[in-house]
Amino acid sequence: MVDYSVSDFVSVIFAALESAGIRYCVLHAWESLPERLPSDLDLAIHPEDKRKIAVVLRQLTERGFRAVDCHMYEVGAWSIIVCWFCGHERLSVVVDIIVEYRTSWATILAGSELVAGRTRLRSFWVPAPAIAFQYLLAKRTLKRMFLDHHQKEIRTLMIELGRARSEAIAGALFGEKLKARVVDACLNDALGSLAGQLPGAMFWGVMRRRPLNALSCVAGEAFRIVRRIAQPTGVLVAFMGPDGAGKSTLLNRLMDQEWFEFQSQRVFHWRPQCIAKEEDRGPVTDPHGKAARGPVGSCIRLIGFVLDYWVGYVLTIRPALVRSGLVMFDRYFDDMTIDPKRYRYGGPSWLPKVLSRLTPRPDIFIVLDAPVDRMLLRKQEVSEQELTRLRRAYAAFASRQSNAVVVSTDGVLEETAAATCQAVGNWMNRRFDQRFRRWKVRGPGPGMADSGGSEFDGECSARAR
Repeated sequence: MVDYSVSDFVSVIFAALESAGIRYCVLHAWESLPERLPSDLDLAIHPEDKRKIAVVLRQLTERGFRAVDCHMYEVGAWSIIVCWFCGHERLSVVVDIIVEYRTSWATILAGSELVAGRTRLRSFWVPAPAIAFQYLLAKRTLKRMFLDHHQKEIRTLMIELGRARSEAIAGALFGEKLKARVVDACLNDALGSLAGQLPGAMFWGVMRRRPLNALSCVAGEAFRIVRRIAQPTGVLVAFMGPDGAGKSTLLNRLMDQEWFEFQSQRVFHWRPQCIAKEEDRGPVTDPHGKAARGPVGSCIRLIGFVLDYWVGYVLTIRPALVRSGLVMFDRYFDDMTIDPKRYRYGGPSWLPKVLSRLTPRPDIFIVLDAPVDRMLLRKQEVSEQELTRLRRAYAAFASRQSNAVVVSTDGVLEETAAATCQAVGNWMNRRFDQRFRRWKVRGPGPGMADSGGSEFDGECSARAR
């Protein structure tokens, strides 16, 4: 835990980039830096310096910042999510790094072009005005979004460049016929009126300049998509614990929290319910009140539950994980091995244990725990004797799982939420180390010669050129 603000982090990463000898520039929204970061920190670096990112990551780790995830959102472009705690407050920053600006069909600007002619502004570097103007015009065109602050930024750069240079850049991007209209729209904050025409014009403009580049871009994009599917950036978390442990309260708190690491959040209650969806009847007031079903019926239902988990995983959960989603379960299939009475299971005790190994496994189990008297104050559906048994059973379950973390809910909700976020962050940090371990192990230190390739470099070099 470190006592750093977001502005402190921005200053630290700028210093780390300098000490690593990385040629970089902040691509846009630099007016308030380093005191205030309005959104993501977008950086361009020279392609020859991409291996040195290992040095920056190492220095951030030494200062208490943790890189918890990294994904290639475009070929030649990565998002690195860095998290830390300031007291109980969880802070996150998304650092976007590009070594070239490209789409799935063309390279717009190489990394060497992006940092060429960069200028010093306070403690960091910014691109040359012509490069910044070209980059912002292309980026907003591809996103088909020209908000007021985007247009203000583009207009300021255009005025600095002058009409002649601005038209030359617009002509290279969109063609001679549109260049004057684009510059007029920049002056009048009216680029939105051209949003429907500019993407197509830019496509053909780039194709005229680099007609053979499309093949390499398509091949690189196919590689990126396959890698993204094979290595999802989302996290599947299962929350376990007795009645009264605080699962529902904690999940509601986590759903209300802003997660920079994830594009979406979703909660399932015990199973996905893609097969035999059950009607929501509200809170369970007597989980052990009904008699167990017969052995045959119990076994058939159990197999159906396994199928439900797999159908839900393939159709819903896995796609969410690929899209950087946080998927949370309030209880999981393994709960049947601990509390079979809740599910009216009357079959052999060994069957849930065997089938639990055949269900899709969560990335991390969060086992919530509190003193029995505290749980009884929250809920009285289960007797003190049964709660004592369940508490021991969940503790034993956690001890058998290599990916389980026990979180106490005896304190205030903010402490429990912080401990849970810390557990998820620790797991993501370990995953990051496994996927990108060569960034930290083989990256050159300041003043050192380059010591070889890195995972980051490997992703770049694997693209067809």
